[in-house]
Amino acid sequence: MRAVIHPPASLDPFVCLLPVAGRPLIVRQLQWLRANGVEQVVVVLPPSALGDAVARRLADEPVSRDVYLLREEVSVREAARRAGFPDDASFVALPYDVLGDGDLTRLLAKAEAAGARGVLAPPCALPWRRHPTVDVLGPDPRAERRTVVGPGWGVSVRTLGEALELGDAILRGRLPEAGPEHLFPVQVHGVEIAPGVWTTRGARIHPRARLVGPAWIDRDCVVEAEAQVGPGAHLSAGAVVTRGCRVVRGYLGEDAMLEEGTRLVDAAATIGGGVRGVRCGEATSATVRPRPRWNARATLVAAAMMIATLAMLAL
Repeated sequence: MRAVIHPPASLDPFVCLLPVAGRPLIVRQLQWLRANGVEQVVVVLPPSALGDAVARRLADEPVSRDVYLLREEVSVREAARRAGFPDDASFVALPYDVLGDGDLTRLLAKAEAAGARGVLAPPCALPWRRHPTVDVLGPDPRAERRTVVGPGWGVSVRTLGEALELGDAILRGRLPEAGPEHLFPVQVHGVEIAPGVWTTRGARIHPRARLVGPAWIDRDCVVEAEAQVGPGAHLSAGAVVTRGCRVVRGYLGEDAMLEEGTRLVDAAATIGGGVRGVRCGEATSATVRPRPRWNARATLVAAAMMIATLAMLAL
């Protein structure tokens, strides 16, 4: 089976990097395709800094092995041709914003030579009711595709708030489990340390911190005493929640640190991007700055100089 992941015509292509329970949306799409046995995948990237950022992010993911990255603005069929897809084979066309869990071989079986447009039903656990589509393009580009009911559930994730809501449903285990209609249950790559609260390697959480699920605490994060994380919190890698801070229904970006005693509620805070609302609220008291990093070389040099100074004073 073959697939093309492509930017949607009417949406910001940045949606492919929206976080879904600790992984970018485009990585979740690749996991879904791999679970369906898709061996050949081409990802159409915008020829911009965003395309470079996506390529760097995919380089760290085992699921992206042998994925063909095309950094040009081309049509879906042209992308398939450049990736070497056979002219007489049907393939899946997946927009950046669509994620599901169904068996795509069933959709291919309905497509025939003309192709098909599979309409997916959103899961009951999510509040928005858009019905996304997954296209199967057949060998004949002039044939009219028929619309069919697609397998499993599907969502169109268009904003950070929607990505966080989808992540909350995953962390709480509210999406359908694996079964005949649900081939790909979205995995959480971490450990559940409290109901709905997940974390991964290197995170440091003070015993007096308050954790309320659903919440995702990524690698190398720090949560200090008297801080509250959750419900609905997403801490990216290296984020720091200092003493007395609250992150509720919010997103704290990579290596971002909240100043002591501030609140991040219904908002996102990133280095360079400031603080902005993601749902309906405002984060009037949130203050964010880059996380200070310990420099091992500088520390060793300073220690050596101190030892030398003490030795001279002792003479």
